[in-house]
Amino acid sequence: MKQLFEALRRHAQGQPQAPAIKQGNQVLTYAQLFDDIERVAKQLKDCQFRTVGIYLDNGFEWIVIDLACNLSGITTIPLPWFFCHAQLDHACS
Repeated sequence: MKQLFEALRRHAQGQPQAPAIKQGNQVLTYAQLFDDIERVAKQLKDCQFRTVGIYLDNGFEWIVIDLACNLSGITTIPLPWFFCHAQLDHACS
């Protein structure tokens, strides 16, 4: 993963306005993506989380949180929308 973050940093510095992720009509640039990842990683580290469940639809937020967790060494647990309450409770316990 270290190589991925180094590549993202290079793109954010060299091509900050280039599109990193497109979702429909929305675009997240390399600069925005890298800034968001670093900001969320710092927040997660400050909270001293060891594990984070991600209960979001696939999109910018999911990507940023997943990458921020990876950058911070935090385990992620994707929680699909189709999970029932019992499955969510079990995954979070």
